[in-house]
Amino acid sequence: MAERGEDVTILPAGLRAGLTALPLLAAVVAVAVAGRTWRQVGTVGLTGDQLTDDLARGLGLLGLAAWALLLVVGGTGRLVVGILEALIGAGLIVVVATSDALPAGLQDHGITAASLASAPLRTPAWLALGAAVLLILGGAALAVLGRRWPQRRSRFTRRPAQADAPQGARDIWAAMDRGEDPTAEPPAVESEEPGQTS
Repeated sequence: MAERGEDVTILPAGLRAGLTALPLLAAVVAVAVAGRTWRQVGTVGLTGDQLTDDLARGLGLLGLAAWALLLVVGGTGRLVVGILEALIGAGLIVVVATSDALPAGLQDHGITAASLASAPLRTPAWLALGAAVLLILGGAALAVLGRRWPQRRSRFTRRPAQADAPQGARDIWAAMDRGEDPTAEPPAVESEEPGQTS
């Protein structure tokens, strides 16, 4: 009966690199465009941070934190990270789609809910939507294909004793532990004279 791990085809290195880089790129874009103008109402440019109460930036940072986990987790961990990235992407879409709601404090700039709702999304907001879609796609791909990474030996896992040192070196250390001098020559064994009987 074949083991479970033998039935899994390992993904090529290039595809693994792409799947790892996709959520990183999307999260970086989400953070970068959060401070740019998403809507223009008259002469007032409103950034993503203003329109979303910093939620867009926070989701991007959360996506970066989730991506960092990919450096240390295994197959099940990649599944969890993939689901998390997809949920972050879905949340970012909701945040961008509801950015036409008038946040508190903008009334002082003469902005009304009607004028904000009629202001179209600018390029940075569309980039945030694109980043959200990439997060969903990249997260879903990680969740589905995360178990097809090669097994990684943990740095905290003790290797077998045979790999620690050659047999000769282990014998030397064992002799030193017993108080013996491994550099001393063994005592000569007196050989019996020919014809001599005991």
